[in-house]
Amino acid sequence: MAKQIVNIGANANDGSGDAARTAFTKLNQNMNEIYGALGNGTTLFNAIQQGGGTGQDSNKIYIGWSGSSLKAQVDNVDLGIVQTEFSNIMLGIKQTFKSVTNGRSLGTTYTNSTNKPIMVSVILSNVASGTQVIWYVNEGAICASTQTVAVTQLPITFIVPPGQTYKITSSTGSIGSWMELSS
Repeated sequence: MAKQIVNIGANANDGSGDAARTAFTKLNQNMNEIYGALGNGTTLFNAIQQGGGTGQDSNKIYIGWSGSSLKAQVDNVDLGIVQTEFSNIMLGIKQTFKSVTNGRSLGTTYTNSTNKPIMVSVILSNVASGTQVIWYVNEGAICASTQTVAVTQLPITFIVPPGQTYKITSSTGSIGSWMELSS
């Protein structure tokens, strides 16, 4: 609805303005629109101060619901999804470490089929001197280590983004434990 202006007439009490009932109807309709847009219809929401603080610009800040997630925007720049404990896509949120040792083998490719990153934490046992250990994400080596001395335990930890593959290769040693932080 467009703003409704109350006609107050040309001069006080000259009879050329809106009648009292018409004037107050316009005021009520204007106020109902304001309370509906900035509140719940009967109470206004508390305002949020945007900008003007120390070291802050006076940009326009928008926060809103997209239908599936909370999103933020500053002026015309889309900042994307606001991460909260309820958005459930951050590493560590609603995830626990699970032992998958019995279901994992060196040199085999696995896929993170969850909708969030996982953390892989492996301990290789009895790795001989001269052994090259490589861990991969999406077939790209993210780290390679050549052992200069034999070790009884070699810890390996890395993050795997959603939908990506991962594996560990080693010519000696065995899996002592394989834990994954996942949903």
